[in-house]
Amino acid sequence: MIAPGPIKPGETLPLCDIQGPGTIRHIWLTTDRSPENLRTLVIRAWWDDQEHPSIECPVIGIRNLHPPQWWGEGEIKVYMDGDKEFPTICGTGSEDYVGLSWGIQQTPFLYNGCSLSQNHFVSMYRWHLADSIAWQKEGRITIQQIAWNQGLKETRDDWSTATFWYEPIPSAALPKMPDQKARTADLWKDPPAKKK
Repeated sequence: MIAPGPIKPGETLPLCDIQGPGTIRHIWLTTDRSPENLRTLVIRAWWDDQEHPSIECPVIGIRNLHPPQWWGEGEIKVYMDGDKEFPTICGTGSEDYVGLSWGIQQTPFLYNGCSLSQNHFVSMYRWHLADSIAWQKEGRITIQQIAWNQGLKETRDDWSTATFWYEPIPSAALPKMPDQKARTADLWKDPPAKKK
């Protein structure tokens, strides 16, 4: 379904309502790239007669709160089936995880890449379709917030992430989504243009 026009504040627009079995293979969004819009626009999906959504998340990215520093040295870590101190899978950097090394370039590919990189805002993605990660009993996936500026340093940047996985139903409800005010608090804005 194609949206008939702009979605108004507070409005919910159904994208599809399908009866019978199916598989989500593609989600395509075209939207205003402003930080306020990206944080207030939420995608939700319900299936198999569950009363709570199985997907509920803002539309996706990173805001670097320390612009002089390169934010992308954090490793992705996948702990599964009894991992404690050391993960089964450990990456080499945030940009490496999405297939882009030595910085982040606005380069979208089929399963990985970066769809936005400007003004200290980054939106990147990685779909594990050809290299799925499977566990038997438990899984925990983390990514470090480590920057580089004359050496490695732990930082606190502003991340908004979305993760999808398959699970048996009925499933537990997701944690409560922070409200719009919390999701847009302290958003960084470009300084006003200087008058000539």
